[in-house]
Amino acid sequence: MKEKEYKDALEAFNEKNKEKSQLVNKLMEFCEPNFVTIDTSLVLCGCGCVQVYSRLVFVHIFVHLLLMLCHARKEVATVRKRIDVVNRELKPLGQSSRKKEKEYKDALEAFNEKNKEKSQLVNKLIEVPDMGL
Repeated sequence: MKEKEYKDALEAFNEKNKEKSQLVNKLMEFCEPNFVTIDTSLVLCGCGCVQVYSRLVFVHIFVHLLLMLCHARKEVATVRKRIDVVNRELKPLGQSSRKKEKEYKDALEAFNEKNKEKSQLVNKLIEVPDMGL
């Protein structure tokens, strides 16, 4: 009697494994190679197969989006650091530029003043009658 029960249990177990492997094979038909690894313990009987596949695809896409987001955050951080470095370098250059601009304006003002004085002296010289030279 026990032997018959043992054979029946073994037969039922083999049937379930066969059904499970058939479902996995059907599921693998939809998968691209190396796209998602499927653990046979995740595969459920009957119509749950499509749900499992859609969940696996969702998880795969979600993981890739998270990786892209993480990479984008790193790039943003490096760009911000570069901007900070450039701003630090520009600050003294801006100060020296303003200083040079002020010096240039002062020199230009002095030049214009001296040029005006020179032109006044040249005009006076022209007005002075020739002293017999």
